[in-house]
Amino acid sequence: MFRMNGPSVPGGSARQLVLLAPSGAKVPDKFRNRREDSRSHSGLLAELQRLRGRVYMEDGAIKPWDLTADKRHVQDADDASWHILVTGADGRVSGCARYYSHPRNARVEDLGVASAPLVTGSLTHGWARAAIEAQLDDARNRGLGYVEVGGWALTEELRWSAAALHLALASYALAEILGGCLSIGTVTHRHASSSILRRIGGTSLQYEGLEAGSYFDPRYGCDMEILTFDSGKPNPKYKTMLAEIQKELATRAQVVGESLVPAAVREPILLPAPVAVGQLSAA
Repeated sequence: MFRMNGPSVPGGSARQLVLLAPSGAKVPDKFRNRREDSRSHSGLLAELQRLRGRVYMEDGAIKPWDLTADKRHVQDADDASWHILVTGADGRVSGCARYYSHPRNARVEDLGVASAPLVTGSLTHGWARAAIEAQLDDARNRGLGYVEVGGWALTEELRWSAAALHLALASYALAEILGGCLSIGTVTHRHASSSILRRIGGTSLQYEGLEAGSYFDPRYGCDMEILTFDSGKPNPKYKTMLAEIQKELATRAQVVGESLVPAAVREPILLPAPVAVGQLSAA
């Protein structure tokens, strides 16, 4: 259990990481606290969707009609994804992030990021698709998973606390426990989200010596960018913290799922962080 002390977290209360596994997920033996419980899984999934709905509505990123009747923000990838949750002493969900692993034969059009303006825009369409295709090929050639990360949300009281950094690093930790991956995601500039993810190792989408810039997404009413990650290349500055979170996930965090399949995976290898290059405008 990690403890976040400081003025941004009332009372410096202890908070716990919980993992929701997709149905039939292969769960490495490293996870010591596995629990098959469809009712708990459904309840926690609904609670994180309500948290997302509330936070995204407050930000103006979605409209009321984007929510279900019970105020949940439901996305197609939710049921097939891992979810990393931050819960309080009362068990309530106060933070969440989604980790959606694609099959090895995934194509650009199968990805959620394919609908981003950078990928559909007339000036950047060809370059962006080629960049993503190159990353998909790289993952296949290296025997890594290919993952879309997203669905980030934190309650206001945790937004500027250590919880934001812990939640971002937990995605790296989960990826390495599951065998390593390359990942991609659309990230908002709101609440310094993109800055936090860059700090831990995220980089702009890159291809042929260029990197993508930010763009305005009218669907969410804000500036966004596409970031990519290599789970084996976090910022070395956070290597110790990442190891602690990885241990937390493996030994103490509950892994809740409807049906869990035991699996063995390779040992993770942590490498130096990547270096960024030039810039391509999204205009």
